[in-house]
Amino acid sequence: MNLFPHLENNDQNKILLFAHDKFIREGFQKVSMDEIASELSMSKKTIYKYFDSKDILISSVCDLRIDAIKSKIEQILELDSDCISKFELIGEMHANFTKDCSQNFIKDLKIHAPELRIKFEEFGEEYTAKVFGKLLDQGKKENLIDPKYPNSIVVEIFNASMMCSKNPDFLITNGLSMKETFEFVTDILFTGLLSSEGRKRYKQNSKKISQQIEYS
Repeated sequence: MNLFPHLENNDQNKILLFAHDKFIREGFQKVSMDEIASELSMSKKTIYKYFDSKDILISSVCDLRIDAIKSKIEQILELDSDCISKFELIGEMHANFTKDCSQNFIKDLKIHAPELRIKFEEFGEEYTAKVFGKLLDQGKKENLIDPKYPNSIVVEIFNASMMCSKNPDFLITNGLSMKETFEFVTDILFTGLLSSEGRKRYKQNSKKISQQIEYS
């Protein structure tokens, strides 16, 4: 899947796309501009013509990802589909954007570019609230989502749960990728943690507890 089909084929975008793929796979801290120039068979002078420094190149890569995610989400929201289909398409999009995202890249953001990490986190929280709010409202109108759950709580739960996918220590310790973590979180959120037997027992126990509280 081409994540950035809107980009024109020119030297600036060639550098940007190459740096994106390399940083995402390997991290950026140990990658030098000399290395990028050598692998692109391009002079450093040409690279510095478009990107004054490595820091600007790293920031441009992050902006590229954010802008592309925004664009693809907006396209999905405009589709004439039910909310479940749209949630699935957003999940597929997230999987495509994170499948090659290495723990080195996440760790480098945390240690060497905290301002960019904060930018990603703020974007994620803002867009989750916006997108989930729209889809939850749509799902409630379609009778596909239970209206008793406030959107604000669902969004907060999702954002809090997704923090683990941005924590390199958590991913390394548990042998998980960002893609896998996202899939587990969304599956639990939408289908639940309990089995059908577990849900029956939960309802029975909840009813008993409610009765005990009522008569205590």
